[in-house]
Amino acid sequence: MPIPNPKKSEKQGDFVSRCMGDETMNKEFPDQKQRAAVCYSQFKKADANIAASDSLEEYKNEFLEMSVGSLNSIKKHVENILTSLDNPMVKENLTESWLQGRIAITEDYVLTIHNYVMFVQENDDEDYEESEADASAEDLTVDNLYIPEESEYVTAEEVAFDEAETFEYDIAKERPGLWENIRRKKKREGKNYKPAKPGDKDRPSKEAWKKAQGSEYQGRKVTLNKPFRTSGGPKKFAVYVKNQSGNVVIVRFGDPNMKIKKNIPARRKSFRARHNCDNPGPKWKARYWACKSW
Repeated sequence: MPIPNPKKSEKQGDFVSRCMGDETMNKEFPDQKQRAAVCYSQFKKADANIAASDSLEEYKNEFLEMSVGSLNSIKKHVENILTSLDNPMVKENLTESWLQGRIAITEDYVLTIHNYVMFVQENDDEDYEESEADASAEDLTVDNLYIPEESEYVTAEEVAFDEAETFEYDIAKERPGLWENIRRKKKREGKNYKPAKPGDKDRPSKEAWKKAQGSEYQGRKVTLNKPFRTSGGPKKFAVYVKNQSGNVVIVRFGDPNMKIKKNIPARRKSFRARHNCDNPGPKWKARYWACKSW
């Protein structure tokens, strides 16, 4: 059973008295001296934790005051310079070459401080979920096939794909339908060809006949390795690629309700480091394309 803990602002004598009379303590430690030792020890531990917590909070408050004071000092001196630009001497001094380097360094430091303070503590998983790393790509079917308009394809600035690796994929040619399969079978078997009868293993199903009548893939072409926007969801982007088996699959990535903030150096660096974007994995995984978008 748990040992009692001191209440907030409870004095040592009051706690020890309460601890000594605790029913559980009396059962666990029937010897009075042993029980007293445990109670005193419990109070000292709690008191030390409170002291450490108070010390840390005090330190953080002092550091906050120092940081705010320094920022106000920077702001004051910068404003003093900017409001004095009518002074020819001030303008002349600002043209010194050695000063330009220090101003550039200061700007970089201030930008780093700004980005860390304003953004790092927020949830910076924009446009990508951890669970997407190993998300399975979808096999290409008639149901999930979507032929993007030219305007729906993204630019290399949005998602860093290699234009040289993109190529057109003729689905009808690469995935022959029922009629084409029958034609090939006739050619292969010649005079020995016999149409499959109901009940035969190779007899097409009603669904297959239905799709064949509609020539489901006829004239349909997509571009591989070139992401496009999917306004209908469920993700912001999708891309057709070939998987490890050489089959064309569709990979979806990006949260449509979040924004990519790769223009903020701290955000971009943090995202790429956490998701190991130097080694993003294969193209048929969402993490590969999420890294390409950052």
